[in-house]
Amino acid sequence: MKGHCPVCNKEYREGNWKTHHHILPRRFFKGEGELFELCRNCHNRLEDLIPVKIKLTVYEYKQILHDFIKKHKSQ
Repeated sequence: MKGHCPVCNKEYREGNWKTHHHILPRRFFKGEGELFELCRNCHNRLEDLIPVKIKLTVYEYKQILHDFIKKHKSQ
């Protein structure tokens, strides 16, 4: 598997696979919207920031992703 996570810059590999994050949670938006590619570890950390039972606005979900990238992006 080729490539690197755009957040942590770690290589995609066994144990840290490439994933696709649904910016708008499937449980509320039925798979609509954009996907964002990142590694499994970053995906898990990002998912921890998203409320499970409360539906946010599209802007709020995009802001969570934006803030996560800004905070965790490797220099």
